[in-house]
Amino acid sequence: MTGKSLAQKYFQLSGKPVCRSDLVRRMVFAWIVGAFLWVGMYLGGQHITWAEDETDVVLQNAHVLWRIDSEGRTIEFLDKRSQKNYAAQPWPLVAVRISGTEVLPSACIQEGDQLRVTFGADKARATLAVRSSPDYFVIRLEKYEGPEPDFFVLVNLRLALGKERNWTSGLISDGSFACCVRVADYRIGFNLGGGPEPTMTAVLYPNRSLEGAWAGVVAAPKEEIRQALQRFVTNEKVLRSPVGGPFALDAPETRGSYVFAYVTESNVDGWIELCKKANIDLIHFIGWDASHGHYSPRKDAFPEGLSSLKRTIEKIHSAGLRAGLHFLFGISPHDPYASPVPDPRLKVDARFELAEPVDETTDFLPTTVPPKDLPTVWAYMSRGNVVRVGQELIQYHALSENPPGFAQCRRGVFGTKPARHEAGTAVEHLYTIYTLFYPDEDSDLIEEIANNIAEIVNTCRADLIYMDGAEGVPGGWYGVSRMRAEVFSRLEGRVMVEASEWGYHSWTFHSRTGAWDHPNWGLKRFVDIHVRSNLEYQSASLLPTQLGWWAILGDTPDHYAELPDELEYLCVKSLAWDMPMSFQGIALGQASHGRQDEYLEMVGRYERLRLSRSLPQNVLQQLREDGREFRMRQRPDGRWELVPCKWLSKRVEVQSAGEATWHIFNSFSSQPLKLRLRVLDVAEPYDSAQAVLLTDFSSDEVQIEAAPGVHASWQAVEFAASPVSHGVEFIARNEGSSRRGAWARAVIHFGKPKDLTKTGALGVWIRGDGKQQVLNFQLSNPRYYWQTFAEHYVPVDFIGWKYVELHFKERDADRHGDYQWPYADYYAIYRNPLIRREVDRITIYYNDLPPGEEVRCGLGPTVALPVSKVAVSNPSISLNGRPVQLPVDLQTGDYAEWLQPGVIRVYNRHSQLVAELPVDLVPPEVSPGVNELTITGEVKPAAGSEAIPWRARLEAWLLLEGEPVCAW
Repeated sequence: MTGKSLAQKYFQLSGKPVCRSDLVRRMVFAWIVGAFLWVGMYLGGQHITWAEDETDVVLQNAHVLWRIDSEGRTIEFLDKRSQKNYAAQPWPLVAVRISGTEVLPSACIQEGDQLRVTFGADKARATLAVRSSPDYFVIRLEKYEGPEPDFFVLVNLRLALGKERNWTSGLISDGSFACCVRVADYRIGFNLGGGPEPTMTAVLYPNRSLEGAWAGVVAAPKEEIRQALQRFVTNEKVLRSPVGGPFALDAPETRGSYVFAYVTESNVDGWIELCKKANIDLIHFIGWDASHGHYSPRKDAFPEGLSSLKRTIEKIHSAGLRAGLHFLFGISPHDPYASPVPDPRLKVDARFELAEPVDETTDFLPTTVPPKDLPTVWAYMSRGNVVRVGQELIQYHALSENPPGFAQCRRGVFGTKPARHEAGTAVEHLYTIYTLFYPDEDSDLIEEIANNIAEIVNTCRADLIYMDGAEGVPGGWYGVSRMRAEVFSRLEGRVMVEASEWGYHSWTFHSRTGAWDHPNWGLKRFVDIHVRSNLEYQSASLLPTQLGWWAILGDTPDHYAELPDELEYLCVKSLAWDMPMSFQGIALGQASHGRQDEYLEMVGRYERLRLSRSLPQNVLQQLREDGREFRMRQRPDGRWELVPCKWLSKRVEVQSAGEATWHIFNSFSSQPLKLRLRVLDVAEPYDSAQAVLLTDFSSDEVQIEAAPGVHASWQAVEFAASPVSHGVEFIARNEGSSRRGAWARAVIHFGKPKDLTKTGALGVWIRGDGKQQVLNFQLSNPRYYWQTFAEHYVPVDFIGWKYVELHFKERDADRHGDYQWPYADYYAIYRNPLIRREVDRITIYYNDLPPGEEVRCGLGPTVALPVSKVAVSNPSISLNGRPVQLPVDLQTGDYAEWLQPGVIRVYNRHSQLVAELPVDLVPPEVSPGVNELTITGEVKPAAGSEAIPWRARLEAWLLLEGEPVCAW
């Protein structure tokens, strides 16, 4: 069969490797195209059987009967235990693409342990060797005859096992039965489709591997598949780790937690002490190398180089702990591979020629054709703006079309030497990501760098290697997989492997997944998202997961310092699911967070309990519930207990004369008030001379979009008798039947990015219509930094004009999951700070629109405002009419905790304890049900400020506790 076959529509393969995300999209499309083929065949879970033919090929092992018809199609893939056939329709086992055309088998005959396959009208032939083992089958391409193929599909299975799938392990399953396709090595491609009947394809590329290449098909009941895979990788001598792939869940090493540490030979004793306090069993070295590429140890940290590093790790081992080394794949611009003479094996992704000679001083490089589609900035997610001309690196900052060339050039960057270059000299754009250069994926620089890494790991007997930035290696899956395999194949001993790339080809030696970068906002909500993702991934990847990389956040212009209950929430979920943790941002000596030692002691208590596996399942089930909080506290008799709790919080405004009221529901029994108060930033007035106008809606180009069934419009208006003279009306109507997912947005791209470095809040007047929808003012910056969605929500629960200030430090990430949005980039929402010096757009959203109604809000000009610091003295709390005054003075960022009778502790914005005040105050009782709490306080200028504020903003937390669920 030739031409655009139905199978080709399903495969959607090309002459180059297909990435995972592309494949998923293509398979979804293919599923829609082909759905009619199987709807009538696979209804109600019926077992499909095909008429037996004496020409059929039958392969069998302990678990599977696999029948292939005379046209080379899988027609039966029978689970012997359940007698269920998972091959719901005939599907070609192999295929070949020749000159852009997919050719399917036309004949397949068995001769001993070989299958002889003819493609099309004898257009090509292949001989496959097939071997059965109790748990798996091995299929090898012995011989190919015919025109050179674009690619050859060695194994192609489509099975009704679509309940769970994982590209890393190559597994698909319906929860009862599972099947994996595993290839011999990184030269062979693998694609995994989607839908109820996923396709699994092992693909050979002639420039990488053809004759002699093989793949295994491992199938077994789901509860036995990991053991079957263990036997497969062992028997077939696949590159593997005793603490990776199918063995990882059995390895005790993968249960331990670790801490990122700036270790030196002189401070290692301090890190050992810190880890023992937190019951953390591995110290993970970061920042230990002078540059990436050669990875020589820093001389200021390890004076004798590698021998100093080796002694440092030996001391860690002697203390009963383990050590990990963090390697960022890529090449630092100041590494010897790039400076002073750049290595010719660096990856080049675009080439040009000089149109005329240039001397060593010119800042313009004329080229024969205009350079296009290249970045002009050096940034984390940018492809870079560096070209190599001869042995010189040149950084350009503009592209010119007429005359063609690179403009605004800096010559001789990164320690290279400016030189004269003749016409016709190559101008090579160096591939860059994460501000690193990379080796060409087909060069022997890959092996050289792998040797550099392995020498250090093996010499020091490191217990863990983190392969960071691995996904940045050029060449798609091939480059990434080659780099990782070349490194691992050189390692000695039981070395755990983690990486930022959880690739298919690395699965057999990958030890653990789940290392996410830490959130900066919405910490508790983020933990729940992380846990759910881990659980889903672990089930199908067969790898253990962790809840890192967490951080003990100090106060910054972007966020406030992390609070104890935020860290405890992580610890509880780690305990509940037996997922280890890993920590960044920990320091010896003066830490960025004043309560670091206290927090680490908390971590230690939870780690000892988790590793003991002593809690009963009924308690663990309670701890696992999303959003449910618990607190570990010590009894007077010294025993510890876990109690359910709720940390209720609210931001309130206190004016010089007046009070803020908060209604609280207590679902537990009556208990004494336990309270925390923190003073927040206050924005300068709307008309401040320092305000930066973001948009007044008069001339900005606006892009209006909406969810299906929602109609939206935007019109400039003049407002009469209102706080602002002009602005816009944002109008939307939800024709659907539900508020859920009913959104509209107006995207305003600024002609020139705004510099908001001197501001900390948005100010906007809003005329509400009281229809309970939510507005979201979302700031973003260019993606070459990173994607950012700075969420700021305003519930429209008011009618008429209202002024709101939305603070950058108070991003509403924790509320993102309350609504259905057209985006879900968790890093952009929960982690990535706004690059304030370059804000390029604001998006104003409606969401939760009432069905069958029109909403119409007025918006005044939106400004960014500087923030001021204030002080609050002697805040007074009244609970259900019972007042109590706290004898404290709080500056912006400071917070006071009154969590037990007799003492109030005051912390500054860095969470350093500044006062521990004994008090004889009797806390009022929080009654079951609804309680009313009011807050007042004396507002004063902050220390060092001459401004006289008229208001302050506070965040209040109320701690409510239930009865213990366990004690020990």
